[in-house]
Amino acid sequence: MERRREISIPTLDSSDNFIKLNGGQTGFYRVSYPADMIEKLGNAVIAGMLSASDRLGILNDAFSLAFALHVPTVDALGLLEKYVSETDLIIWMEISGQLSKLRSIFFEHAEDTRASLANLTLQLFSPLVERLGWDFSSSDSDKVSLLRALAISVCGSNGNQRVLAEARRRFDLFADKGDLSALHPNIRGPVFSMLAKYGGLSEYEKIHQIYVTSVNVADAKVIALSALSSTRQPELIRRTLEMALDRTKVKSQDIIYIFRNIAGNEAARRVTWDFVKAHWNELHDEFYRGSLSLLSSVVGASTGMLTKIEDAIEVKKFFEQQKDVAAIARVVEQSLEKIKNSAQWIEKESACVEKWLKSK
Repeated sequence: MERRREISIPTLDSSDNFIKLNGGQTGFYRVSYPADMIEKLGNAVIAGMLSASDRLGILNDAFSLAFALHVPTVDALGLLEKYVSETDLIIWMEISGQLSKLRSIFFEHAEDTRASLANLTLQLFSPLVERLGWDFSSSDSDKVSLLRALAISVCGSNGNQRVLAEARRRFDLFADKGDLSALHPNIRGPVFSMLAKYGGLSEYEKIHQIYVTSVNVADAKVIALSALSSTRQPELIRRTLEMALDRTKVKSQDIIYIFRNIAGNEAARRVTWDFVKAHWNELHDEFYRGSLSLLSSVVGASTGMLTKIEDAIEVKKFFEQQKDVAAIARVVEQSLEKIKNSAQWIEKESACVEKWLKSK
């Protein structure tokens, strides 16, 4: 099978002309464009000349290649401003996911860098909240409802003060007044998480009480349990993790909601990994034979988001010293690969990205 071929493309007759390869994203491969062509493709996005699948493909290829160190990450980031008028839900989900990945890698970088990234995110998503608002209507399409929820969630998690104030107002109506209509089911999870993240003990206790007492409100128990993992206070992070080991408080099948959410909590990563190491025997004894998938999720959540080579060395050494872990070896290897990839990206790309972010 031929794996490599060179083809010649006629010279474009205008500086505005562009070439979009893999039209409709029908092929299973990435396309790497030079910076000038990325700029032209971005202008084509603005002009409405590309289908949704092609607009998505340009973004996905650019960021995937950037995180794999094949193209400069700032080229991918420069595309984002071309999508400010985007209306497609899937494309906004892609933008959110790529920015979240970047924020995750930067979780231990300087606060001003993380603030610059949050500001970039808010520049993109805040207009969506302004346009779509908070109120859901039966006339909304599913895509509009989901886009509204996504925009509110992204803006809240990145510190948009107007969104946080409205989230608190609606949460108080929901939690204190019993007004279920104040929080549409699509935004209960994001709002609970905002209150846990930016609030303190009082907000944590309210959410915990919803978890303990909810029996009739659809999914409120699971939503509350997941949201508790969003707290940034170390003592409350540890309290949440300790709940995961207490079967009088959390069913074994429900600990996934704690660990799945805590993986995205930058403030909880070090605490979580330390907790897993300290309580490994308990976790192993309960889940290795009975629910290997849960144990694998715990391992992945507590290790895969770390970003230093020293972390990879420590994780590898820790599991080499444990007994009876062959069944989770693949998960450990996946985490080690993620850590190393993040560390390599930081070494080669972070300085340029930090400079670019601060220029915006």
